[in-house]
Amino acid sequence: MAQHHLVVLIHGLQGNTGHMKFMEDRFKKLNQEEEYREENYIVFNMKANDDKDTWSNNWSKTGDGIQNGGDRLISELKERIEGKVDEFDEKVEHKISFVGSSLGGLYCRYVMGSLFDNEKEKIVVQLKEKCFIFQLENYVAMASPLISVRCLVSTFFHYGMKAFFYKGTGNEMLLDDSNQSEEAMICKLASPKLNYYQALKSCKRRIALCSCKKDETKVAYQSSAIAPYRDISDNQTDKSKPLPHLKSKLVKSVCYDEEGAFIEDLKNVDKSRFYFNGDSKATWIAKLISNLRQMSWMRADVDLYHAQAAIVNENRSEIADLVLKLWTL
Repeated sequence: MAQHHLVVLIHGLQGNTGHMKFMEDRFKKLNQEEEYREENYIVFNMKANDDKDTWSNNWSKTGDGIQNGGDRLISELKERIEGKVDEFDEKVEHKISFVGSSLGGLYCRYVMGSLFDNEKEKIVVQLKEKCFIFQLENYVAMASPLISVRCLVSTFFHYGMKAFFYKGTGNEMLLDDSNQSEEAMICKLASPKLNYYQALKSCKRRIALCSCKKDETKVAYQSSAIAPYRDISDNQTDKSKPLPHLKSKLVKSVCYDEEGAFIEDLKNVDKSRFYFNGDSKATWIAKLISNLRQMSWMRADVDLYHAQAAIVNENRSEIADLVLKLWTL
């Protein structure tokens, strides 16, 4: 049997599989294209946190925290691999890529870290009778709150999140889920001591698609880009390599950010764009930025404006094409 490339698509807060349907269809067509045929793509549009029965259930499936939602996704991933066990050769090391929309980008990090074998530096999926090993290829975060949304949303939205998602996802997005004995979940995901960070570091590529519109009711640019919000044409450092040939109507800027990019710049920008004045969590956010910027990133500043910030559909087909182009660099 041949090697396969498994692509895992994970939607975000109050989302459903329909939000990732266009991406799913695009990836499935790749096996018919000569350029990608050898990859033998298998696509899982994950539905563990998707409940279309009622509006309230849909919220609750993504409102109970990253760990609970992530554990449901891990169970589904194992079940779906089990369902295709005849297609995956246990003796072959396969590839795996994760694409997360908004909160889905953090779910991806939890799933990756939970299944990551630190000695092998691979994803290991242990089923009842078989064990499959996957090389981490790509991590794609589409408008994901990589450093939380603390101070990046309006006061109204801040308290609204806490009200709707008390002790769950809302608290985690605001770094309010910590106590004296335990770190905030988003901080855990970026801790070099833990597998979540090591899994991310092991990816061949880390791609951040960042909404370049200043819409503070959704995921702000600073959190998805791990960079200050500036004029798009000037949002570079001496450790950023622009890729102008990838620009388009919706794709305003694409850069390859080397390890350490923006760390020095962040010392000189208005810190109120990242945390409150006198905020007790300021050092946490600074550490999140520093840890995540120890890795290289491909960063695309994209017009993702939508009621659900990171939906890609037929009107944004070039964004799906951009992801594929970045995968081949």
